[in-house]
Amino acid sequence: MTRAATLSLKPPAMRGALGVGRVKTPTMGLVCRREAELADFKPRDYFDLFLSVAEGTETLKLRWVAPEDARLYDEAQSAAIVEPLAGWTGPVQVKTERKTQAPSKPMDLPALQQWAARWGWTAKQTLATAQSLYETHQITTYPRAETRYLPEVEIANAGDMLAALKKLPFGGKLRRTDHPQGQVHQPPPEVSRCWRGYH
Repeated sequence: MTRAATLSLKPPAMRGALGVGRVKTPTMGLVCRREAELADFKPRDYFDLFLSVAEGTETLKLRWVAPEDARLYDEAQSAAIVEPLAGWTGPVQVKTERKTQAPSKPMDLPALQQWAARWGWTAKQTLATAQSLYETHQITTYPRAETRYLPEVEIANAGDMLAALKKLPFGGKLRRTDHPQGQVHQPPPEVSRCWRGYH
């Protein structure tokens, strides 16, 4: 890719090769795209809705956070929503519910580096850590593989992998779920979508 990009895109006055890498090039693309978005951005005021709920001496201020495509830009429309509620009294119902969410797929190296950047880690530091977990501790898969799924043949080894992870300082937070041995034709509920074929 570097040679093809150099021959087809490099300006005549530029010296050296026009490098294309799987980290640098996507990162540069993200930066350029964001820069274009900032250049085209036009600020626009919008209105948030607040509601104060009082019970005795206690007052709770509630705020409606509208999704971006439902924001209120018209002051008259916002006032028309709020005014009928002025001075209203009555019971307030609070509803809570418990939901479950499937875990995300395993990370490939670019996804891992993007996530670790939130902690201030450099791409090089993240790669070195991932490589150590693979080579030294032998508790992760090959970090440079460009896939976010695990092969089905590793289902039988999932328990041993988790046992190895539990030996790390944060291991007490991990929970083991036993998986069936061998080939599974119909995935039981406990088989995660991280295994290739169950997604």
